[in-house]
Amino acid sequence: MNKTLDADHDLPPLVILIEDDPDHAELMQRSMSKPGLVNRILHLRDGKEALDALFGPNRLTTLPKLILLDLNLPKIDGWQVLKNLKESEYAVVPVVILSSSSNPADITRSSEMHANSYVPKPSRLKGYTDLAHDLSAYWLGWNELGPTSH
Repeated sequence: MNKTLDADHDLPPLVILIEDDPDHAELMQRSMSKPGLVNRILHLRDGKEALDALFGPNRLTTLPKLILLDLNLPKIDGWQVLKNLKESEYAVVPVVILSSSSNPADITRSSEMHANSYVPKPSRLKGYTDLAHDLSAYWLGWNELGPTSH
């Protein structure tokens, strides 16, 4: 790495949203930008863009506090992104799978690949607002990241 990944304590926590559906992304971004919730969200639109932002030559220099990951992504799917995350310095960052699928095989596989949580995408705006509040309260409020080797 060119620079040490470190949580920047002067800014709100960084959340990375890896989501190709613009409507779902907008709903999550709006919901997480409500007063009292995180307002520092990096939206990445596909698996390739995510891997470039996280591992490429111009990679992030701030360790995110949470990664929200869709599985059905263009270019490189969410499974490959999850694999790369969990085999890297990002392994300490909670990864919450946000998927339209409630397939038990997907839920089991995500657990086996060490995703921290699997959440079906809400079908309504109120569901996104509630989900954003709950995710923020737990993962950005209560949860503490483990130490990194950096």
